[in-house]
Parts: sequence; C-alpha cells; structure tokens
Amino acid sequence: MSPRSPLWILSLAALVGCPSEPEPVAPPAPEEIWTGEGVEATVELLIPGPVSFAATLPGWRILAQVEGRLLELGPLDSAPIDHGTDVGALSAVAPLDGGGVLLSANNGLFTLHDWGLAPSPLSDVFTPTGDEQLLAAPRDTGLDLWIAGESGLSLWRDGSLFGVSAGDLPTANAQIAWGSPVQGNGALWVAADDVVYALVEQGDGFVTWEEAGALAALDLAVDGVDDLWVALTGAGDPEAGLPGDLRRRLPDGSWQWFRPPEPAGVFAPSASGAVWVAEARQDGADRALFHQLLDTWSELVVDGAPALTDADRLVGADDAGRLLVRGEAGLRRISAERTVVVLGLPDGAVLDAPTTLAFVPTLATAASEVTARLDGDAVALTEVDLGEAGRAWQISLDPFELADGAHELALAVSWDDGHEPLDQGVFFSVGAFVPPTWTDDILPLNVQYCADCHTPNGGAHLLDTRERWRAEVDGIIENTISGAMPLSGDKLDPDQIRSIELWRAGDFQE
Repeated sequence: MSPRSPLWILSLAALVGCPSEPEPVAPPAPEEIWTGEGVEATVELLIPGPVSFAATLPGWRILAQVEGRLLELGPLDSAPIDHGTDVGALSAVAPLDGGGVLLSANNGLFTLHDWGLAPSPLSDVFTPTGDEQLLAAPRDTGLDLWIAGESGLSLWRDGSLFGVSAGDLPTANAQIAWGSPVQGNGALWVAADDVVYALVEQGDGFVTWEEAGALAALDLAVDGVDDLWVALTGAGDPEAGLPGDLRRRLPDGSWQWFRPPEPAGVFAPSASGAVWVAEARQDGADRALFHQLLDTWSELVVDGAPALTDADRLVGADDAGRLLVRGEAGLRRISAERTVVVLGLPDGAVLDAPTTLAFVPTLATAASEVTARLDGDAVALTEVDLGEAGRAWQISLDPFELADGAHELALAVSWDDGHEPLDQGVFFSVGAFVPPTWTDDILPLNVQYCADCHTPNGGAHLLDTRERWRAEVDGIIENTISGAMPLSGDKLDPDQIRSIELWRAGDFQE
C-alpha cells in the first residue's frame, strides 16, 4: 500500500473468517446515578495565569500555554520550563515513540524532546488546521498516530501518512478513542454525526464494527480498564438516552446506561480506572464535577461549592487518577483522594541496577512527613526542596544488597492541614523471581471467590478482568486479609493472599 493512499475499510461480511457485524442491541433501562453528599476535593494550583491550553504527558509531565508561552512542568521541577512562543497557539498534542511529543499549533507541527523543540517531519505531508484531535495508539512495534479532523481520519505509521475511509460511515470531525477491544482485538472507536463505531485492523486494512445503534456523542473516552464511555447529545436515537446520559461499553461487548444527577458533558479518564465527568451546562454558573471509580460515583466540591466554573476546561487525568483543569485562574489539579507519585521504579518492576527513587505526595506543600519501611524495617529518606512546589523525598536502592525475590517499600505520609495520613506501598523484585500469572494463578481465584457477585449480572461492582484486578489490587488484598471479602463462603487462605501479593510484585503478569 502506498503512502497517503486510502486504507479502504472492508465490510465484515466480505472477509473470510470474520464474525458477522452485530445487530444493535436495545439498551436496558437507564440506571440513576446516586452520588451521596459532596466529597471535599484536594486542589493544587500548579501554574498561575490564564491557561489557554494544557495536556498531560508520559512521565508525569504537563504542558501548558500561558499568554502564548509554552511551559513544561515535571513532578520534581520547582518552576516550569519555558519553551518560548515559537509554536503559536497549541491545539493538540500526542506522545511519540522514544519519549518525544508531537505538537499541533497554528504555526505548524513540532516535536518536543529533552533537547528542545524542532519542526516535525510530518509537516511535509500534513498541515494542521487547528481543529484536529491527535491520538497515540499502541501496536506491537511502537505507536500509531491517529489524526481526526474536518477532512476525516488519517494514520501516521512508520514514516508514512495514510487516509482512512470507513465506507458509508462518517469520519469528518470525528471524536476518537483507543481501547475497549472488539472480540479481543484493539479498536479505534469513532464518534461522528449520530453513530459510534469501531475500526479494527485486519490484513491490509480495517473493518468497521457498529453495535450500539444510533448514538450521538457529546464526548467519547476509554478508561484505564478498557471501558468505553459515551456522553450523549440526545440528537441520536431518542430511545438511546436523553441529553447528558452516559453509555458505557464493557470489554465483553455489553453496554450499560447511566443517568447522572446533572447532564454529563465531557470525560477525563485515567490509567487508574477512574473517570471524571463534568456537568454539561454552560450558562455562566458553576458546574458539578463527578468522579467514578469501581462503580462508585461521587460529586467533588471545593469548600462545599461546585468544583468547576463555566470557564473551566477538563485537561485530562494523570496516571494516579488526579484531574487537571485549566482556566483563567491557572492550571489546577483536583484529587478525590491523595496519593504519592513514585519516580524511578514502576510498581512491580525488576530492580536490576542501583536506582534512586523519588516520592512526591499530592499537595506536597502541606506534606509534613514521609517515612518508609523496606520489608518491614525502617529506612532513611532524603528530603528534597522543590521551592514553592513543596518537597519530595528520595531513597537509593541497590539490588546487590537485597535478597532475590519480591520486596515491598511501605510509605507513610502525613499532612499539616489535618488530612488523614496515608499508607502506600511500592512493590518490586530482585534477581531470580518467577511471579504468579493472571491465567494460571489469579483467574482461578477470581472464578472461585469473586465471579458470583463481581460480574455484569452479579450486582456488585465489576471485577471480571485482569485490568480491573490490577486497578483494585490494593483493596482486594486488604479486604481478603481482613476477611471482609468474599462476603459469603470460604475465605482465602494465607497462601492464596500471598499469591495475589506476589502477582502485584511481579508486575501483574498475564
């Protein structure tokens, strides 16, 4: 296939061995979302001034544009890095292989690397118009870059740009999201006009997959457990929902329907499985902000009032599930729960060389103390001054001084604003260590102890996939140790609980 030629989308029926395109299933009755009393949020001002654009980046970094200046803020930076005004007004960003970032702005396309800004080679074949959405999607050999805009869909792969057609389905001005697999295959979800459908790669092209009927999407997103979320405009099939209703597609292809207390507007999903939802109203009044995690919904408030103004815009959520919001007052970070960001060693990684870890608590300006225990023994941390950003703490670990196997670095954090102290663990392994796997060790526990309740038809919140277990593993271990779960029948024995702990320490092997 030649570069910049259309990737024609074949119908499913024309491909030998492909499943038939599903008939849209009538949605169930909507479930009324109950949020209870408002939950007081933790709010941090990260960058002051009128922020016209912002984005979350890999490595806990943040990009923001303030009065035309491009600013970059990392978790250990005492002040933002200023990249100047050369790019012009930013409209979209996307991560690239190797740690770089693609920037789309009115002055063209740029890449941002550790060494600075440069024009993007994509500029030779693509000129942004300012309304594009950029999306990086994983593949076996790296990342694909999807571009959605007024002219339709395009795919940048291996140095070539391809136009993508979806047959009779619309592609212009589409919203796109990656995830929520179709029969086990990764999918690009597309919302355009009054239809939501998936593109699934097969052979030299893509097949279309439409299963939900006429859904007109106000916003589209995929969360960290591969659920697809759709906020409805109400302009599609009137039987599919009212304006501001939510539809959720589970990885098994089933759909759910929610009706929030206020009409939903836009989403900000996170890798943690949390989803933030902003109220759709834009009448100059403050707007409600909702938070969903493990099928529990909460309304976040600040000093008892709605958390968002009409001028606020959701930027996205970081890997810890904390929300970024931009507006005239600056770039704020809103947290439903406080946590500690761990830098230098991902949870469940193998420690194979001397490594320095850094710990940055939420609301670091008010953190009064951070202590640590390694495999139960107290260890010393070094404090790092971050200026107005607060403080961080560090520790150096040497694998040659540790025994082979799984290890836990337990952190304890306290704040001077009266917030409840936090306990959080970092799990890693050293040397010869064969961790349990989901298929052989954890899935059988799920089937035996959890499947009766924690499935789409079981009545309890979902706990039916490896991704959901990974998102909830700390709570699972805590509840099984205490005996709070399972609710009925036999409890897990110490060896079974230890297997879950070792699975976590071994990076949640498939």
